Amino acid sequence: MAATNQKYQILLLEDDHSDALLIKNFLSKAEENFYVTHFFSIGELLKSGADQFHLILLDLNLPDYKEFAGLELILEKFPSIPVVILTADKNESTAINALRLGAQDFLHKGDFDWIRLKETILFSLERKRIEKNFKQKVNFISEEKLLKNLMDNIPDSIYFKDIRSKFIKVNNSTLKKFGFDNESELLGKSDLDLFGEAHGGAAYGDEQNIIRTGKPIIAKVEKEDWKDGSITWVSTTKLPLYNENGEITGTFGITRDITKQKQIEENYKQTRDYNELLLRIVPSAIFTVDKSKKITSWNDKAEEITGYKREEILGKPCSFFANEPCISTCGLFDGKIVDSTSTKECTIISKSGKEKTILKNIELIKDKDGNAKSGVETFIDITDLKEAEKKLSQSEKQFRSVWEHANEGMRITDENGIILMVNDAYCRMVRKTPEELTGQKFNVVFSNEDEEAVEKYIQKFKLNRIVPRLEKEIQLWDKSRFWFSIFSSHIELNDNRKALLSVFRDVTEAKKSEIIQNVIFEINNAIYEISDFEKLLEKIHKTIGRIVKAESFFIALYNKENNTIDIPYSIDEEGKEKDLPIEGTFTGYVIKTRESLLVDDEESMQMVIEGKTRIVGKPSKIWLGVPITLNDEVFGVVVTQDYNNRNAIGIEEQVMVEYVSDQIGLALERIISRRKLIASEKKLREANDAKDRFFSIISHDLRNPFITLDSFLKMLSEDYDQFSEDEKKEYLNILHKTSQRTLSLLDNLLTWSRSQRGVLKINKERQNLKKLSEEAISPLINTAEKKKIGLIIPLDEHIYLEIDRFMLETVIRNLISNAIKFTEPGGTITLSAEQDEQNTRIRINDTGVGMDEKTVSELFRVDVSHTSLGTSNEEGTGLGLILCKEFVEKNGGTISVNSEKGKGSTFTLVFPL
Repeated sequence: MAATNQKYQILLLEDDHSDALLIKNFLSKAEENFYVTHFFSIGELLKSGADQFHLILLDLNLPDYKEFAGLELILEKFPSIPVVILTADKNESTAINALRLGAQDFLHKGDFDWIRLKETILFSLERKRIEKNFKQKVNFISEEKLLKNLMDNIPDSIYFKDIRSKFIKVNNSTLKKFGFDNESELLGKSDLDLFGEAHGGAAYGDEQNIIRTGKPIIAKVEKEDWKDGSITWVSTTKLPLYNENGEITGTFGITRDITKQKQIEENYKQTRDYNELLLRIVPSAIFTVDKSKKITSWNDKAEEITGYKREEILGKPCSFFANEPCISTCGLFDGKIVDSTSTKECTIISKSGKEKTILKNIELIKDKDGNAKSGVETFIDITDLKEAEKKLSQSEKQFRSVWEHANEGMRITDENGIILMVNDAYCRMVRKTPEELTGQKFNVVFSNEDEEAVEKYIQKFKLNRIVPRLEKEIQLWDKSRFWFSIFSSHIELNDNRKALLSVFRDVTEAKKSEIIQNVIFEINNAIYEISDFEKLLEKIHKTIGRIVKAESFFIALYNKENNTIDIPYSIDEEGKEKDLPIEGTFTGYVIKTRESLLVDDEESMQMVIEGKTRIVGKPSKIWLGVPITLNDEVFGVVVTQDYNNRNAIGIEEQVMVEYVSDQIGLALERIISRRKLIASEKKLREANDAKDRFFSIISHDLRNPFITLDSFLKMLSEDYDQFSEDEKKEYLNILHKTSQRTLSLLDNLLTWSRSQRGVLKINKERQNLKKLSEEAISPLINTAEKKKIGLIIPLDEHIYLEIDRFMLETVIRNLISNAIKFTEPGGTITLSAEQDEQNTRIRINDTGVGMDEKTVSELFRVDVSHTSLGTSNEEGTGLGLILCKEFVEKNGGTISVNSEKGKGSTFTLVFPL
């Protein structure tokens, strides 16, 4: 019913303070003008009269009248006033008897709320009005018309059914409920046709049971399931329908829709259950006072909190246990309190003298004129709570201090990976503000916002499988990379939601140090485990790739003696690097400056413009070179570069490569030394083998002339007189030549021996080549003239070089002597030279017999005999060219020969300046 301006005077007959307060509170929420007068007994009603009241709310059990006696008395004394029964008894017979005696309706205490109470009052008033109208018109209106008027004016569904539970008469409310316009559309149907199987079957069973037994159903609360799936709740009363013979011919029913009330009841029940749980947890107390402020009741909780027994406190003023004088908000009955007071905090003194803090509520009980006649106060002991609040406040301050000032980053995320809260340290770590992070998925800090990571997180969160501790490298949204140690634990928020607290610690530096140590360890192990040079370089490359991008990578080694750069290992996107010149290259720049170099394409171009370097090959976007030093000397350079991304390599990578460069140098030095040692051992073995063959050859060459000398001397000594003078001269000439050749062989052998033993010292001085050459070949001019061979020496008198004079004279003399020996009479021998900024080249060219390839390849080997007769049968020692090679190389030069059979030979000497 809609609210009206009608004023309703309601009399509440209730002896329980709490129930009275609850009902008054309910009626205060209604829109109607309900004015409540509260009496504790029927005696008070009889004294004051009831003419002013529109309705009576009657508790069946009052102090002066029990059960139905009070109802019967009120109906007898005040028959025109509708009565609604209040009872805690849920026995069905109690309600039926009350209705039969004349009560308009009934309510079970605890099962109604303010809406249901309001509607019950209004419906009861309406029913009473209809009854009055019915009585006034009973002599003028037929029974059928009266029934129709009654049915059509009651908002409840009223219906009659036959013996088969089919509708035979319904009111307008019933038609409206089922969505019909005419009664004929509904007649002949049953609940089975209109409702779902559950309710339709139950209703049919109830009605058939009434028909069988005659036992009515009073105010049954039922759930109606409709065929469209919707649910409604009703309160149903069904009675048997009799004919004039007293036979049951069907059923009569009244159904009230209580769906809203049921929802409210459910909410109320939940609230009540919650309140009951709260009351069990938090100690509470209640007491009442009369108008003179004397305590009239005292419950067990009050005893527990204050320590005062009931008999000690009753009759005492309510200020008896107060810690301080009553203040204005507690001034009962002195005009200072107009309405109830809620949650007032104050202190009391317990019987033991202990001060306690309580939280109290005050409610005034007023008479019909609105004057306070008594009071109710409830309070709870919040002493521990106040202390806990104090500690909680301190704890919250401590937490907030830790959260705000912690060095570790802290983040709270919900089960869907949404960031709920972050601290400043976390924001600094990920380079975002709290506003940019809160409410976003946690992957917002990733460079690629990996959605798969969020899905994995959600699944692990739901299964409670989040790893409590892990170390992970994360690439942030700005492409920077960090290592984090992450500690995670499940927590519960204030609203009972589950969340995850994650604590982030930046361990990038420690991780880098660990990685560097591992890299150094792996390189160090590789020194002992890998003997192959190429495989060691490949291992170094692979290991370096753990700390720096190394798709384009090479290792350069510096040869200080030759001032050259060798590249024994190179992996490059643009093709394999070749050996580099030291001048004008970035690698050479690193070697010269002895410092690391990290340059991008713009910086490298600036260095080219300044003339510091030049571009070799395709320019890279970023280039890093780190010197490899050993014993404070630059040993080589580690180079890595990227052709596409200038951010691929930075300062951090440079520092890490510098950390391991010494270990790389040590690894390379050891394996190179090992290779040199192996090569040296091999060379020594080869040299020893060669010398053994050489000495075998020399011993043969020395023995043969002595055999010749011995044979001729023996022949001359035994048969001297038998030879002619010419024969004697010829034999003596042979002996002379043989002794000269043997002496020359011995001289060369002694010189070579001194060179091999290191006894022959090198004494380099600045020498004029033309003058030195002329002095070297002067002893050979006569021999050349006898053989009619021309000596041509077109030397520039300005050519000088640093060299050992004795050794170069020996080389030139031997080479010119050999040229004379193997050149036909009439031939020529040319000694020429040229000089540039780096080298001096000396060439000795002849028009002699020349040599084949095999002879050229064995020319400077000590294990092969080279003695052969000249064009005039000249004999040689076989050691001349070997000495030439030794002396040239000791002066830092090289000797080579170019020859063709029958076309002469050219020997070339090259000495660096």
